[in-house]
Amino acid sequence: MNRNFKAIGAAVLTAVMCVSLTGCANNANNEKPSKLNESNIESRIESNFNVNSNNQSSSTPDEISEPKEVKLEPTDEIKNAKLNSGLVQYNNDIFQRGGYITAADFVEKYKDSYDISYSCPIDYLIKNAGSYDECKDYLLEYHDNFIGGAYNHFGMRWGKRESGLGVYKGCLYYLTLTPKNNSYGHSVKAYVVNATSPDEKITLDKAIVIEIESEYSDYKYITPEWYPLGLNTSDFKDKYDSENKSYTLKKLCGALEAKGLTKNSKFEQTGNLLPEFSKEENYNTYWKQGNDGIRCYIVGEQNLFGAKPLYYYNFTIDSNTDKVSYAQCFLEFFIKD
Repeated sequence: MNRNFKAIGAAVLTAVMCVSLTGCANNANNEKPSKLNESNIESRIESNFNVNSNNQSSSTPDEISEPKEVKLEPTDEIKNAKLNSGLVQYNNDIFQRGGYITAADFVEKYKDSYDISYSCPIDYLIKNAGSYDECKDYLLEYHDNFIGGAYNHFGMRWGKRESGLGVYKGCLYYLTLTPKNNSYGHSVKAYVVNATSPDEKITLDKAIVIEIESEYSDYKYITPEWYPLGLNTSDFKDKYDSENKSYTLKKLCGALEAKGLTKNSKFEQTGNLLPEFSKEENYNTYWKQGNDGIRCYIVGEQNLFGAKPLYYYNFTIDSNTDKVSYAQCFLEFFIKD
């Protein structure tokens, strides 16, 4: 007998019995029982037990596929984004900074890709209160300290402005978006505010998403991040693809002008001195900062609470190659008439 036949010896006995019974049944119908041999026993075994010649079931369950690793890289959308759009890419998703979407619409947009939780003041500390669905009726107090700028916050991410319950009120309430696929990047933090109802609190679902930030861990930002033109920051410039090296100093200035910016009247700046950020004449202008950078102030469109965000861009040039080394874009404050 062949190897497959030997491997299922126990089943053969059962099959023989079944064959014998079948033979009896056939004989009862005046059919002559077939002679048993190795070949027809194996055929009966395959027929009765649904086993093929390779000793495998002909009906196998679907294999569970492992999640595919997703390549994180700048999308065409972020490469072509307007500088005043507030668009930023985290992982492979595009978000908008600046107060253009409610928390309810924001969650609806990203809930298929992320698990979304909510953090807020609890017992004098900012803590995770649960999932968005569990917390969407939580109340937010009105704050407007992000209307107008302050020098002590300039050139800082919003998360860095927070201190406990917060010197900076724009950081009191936030959503944390955790990718549902563990291979897909890192978490994203979205700060939400009540900037529309000074006389009473509002529920979380009516709050406005005002700023988006990378996850911060081990003293650095870790969620891959890209800005308009497809540029990324110093934390990610060596790990992920970007358009940084596609822009020389001259090409960058040309790209800024193509997107509507003009040279600042004080184009050459020395040291850390910046043009006055609260003067309208400096808005939507760019200038050279020292020997290694281009800076600009850009005003966005009016948002849901009737204000316009001011973005501060910082492009650092590698003096050895004359190309962009990395970029930064800070949401500084909001301008409101």
